Amino acid sequence: MLGADLRNIAVPMTDILPVAKGEVHPFYAWVRQETGFVPQWNFNKVLLDPQGRIAGTWGSFVKPGGRQIIGAATPWLT
Repeated sequence: MLGADLRNIAVPMTDILPVAKGEVHPFYAWVRQETGFVPQWNFNKVLLDPQGRIAGTWGSFVKPGGRQIIGAATPWLT
């Protein structure tokens, strides 16, 4: 997926996908390749910028509305 146009990516919101071992879903394989981030548990977050680049990754301990995520996304919300 390196260099792919990710603006129209579709990722299921409520599906069970392998994200760390075995046949890892291509999206999570790309995230790992680009950042080294490997989800350890449910409810991990990956923020993409308007160009489809990874702008941040957070584990399950960070709330979706947490300061870290809101702060990282704010430049594209205003």
